[in-house]
Amino acid sequence: MFLISFLVEKSLNYKGTKQTYKIGGIGKPVILIHGAACNEMVWASLLEVIGQDYQIILPILPGIGNSELLHNPADISDYACIIRTIVEQEKIAFCCLLGHSFGGYIVVEYIRLFSEENIAGWGLLHSTPMIDSEERKNMRLDAIEILNREGDLAKRKILSINTKNHFAEQSREKLSLEIQKVIDIVVACPLDTYMQQTIAMLHRLNNIPVVIKANKPVIFLVGRYDPIVPVDELVGLANQNNNIQLAILENSGHWGLVEEPLLFNEIVKNFIKSIL
Repeated sequence: MFLISFLVEKSLNYKGTKQTYKIGGIGKPVILIHGAACNEMVWASLLEVIGQDYQIILPILPGIGNSELLHNPADISDYACIIRTIVEQEKIAFCCLLGHSFGGYIVVEYIRLFSEENIAGWGLLHSTPMIDSEERKNMRLDAIEILNREGDLAKRKILSINTKNHFAEQSREKLSLEIQKVIDIVVACPLDTYMQQTIAMLHRLNNIPVVIKANKPVIFLVGRYDPIVPVDELVGLANQNNNIQLAILENSGHWGLVEEPLLFNEIVKNFIKSIL
């Protein structure tokens, strides 16, 4: 069994802040970027499946673990530049780049900024290249206002409720223990970190053109009942580029890696195997 504890933590300097990532294993590199308010532990199940076959790199996003909060203002491009610094520091010539949720926003921003030069293939796991709808923008603005006014207690409440609602309704009772483990991770996210991430998500660019012009293999992996990522719109995008593989988890919301872990892991494993 491959465990995250097998990985070595390394660091880099980005704009005067210490940023960290975990690395280990032998083989071609796979970079996995976790989502907002999360940490590298969300990849534990997947690593049991792929960890022994590849070099695994897990960026720990700013404000999480030993990675320092970025200096404000910070946007999605800063997160992408940190990933680029890891690629350069590790002298990576070719890798698979995957991100879950907020991590997917970082992946597609990386491609926009730095092209697919060092990328064998890339993927958005429960993520999208599209900007927020007006409704979702207003929700983020409301959350920022509440967080500024009420602080950490509000953060814990918002993250707890939102995380539970991100699971498919049919998952919530039968996976209550697994869902609580995810909630425990996200509510531990520092208030300043979650605020910085929320603002970055709010102001991210429309990266649909990046997807349509992709020349390398791309995977969209999405849950049928994902309340954040519009399945039908991803289907439309996938139909515009033959390099895009679309995989829909029919019994999942936003957390297929928890709701349907065996299928999620198999799909991701097969995608990585096809490009590396």
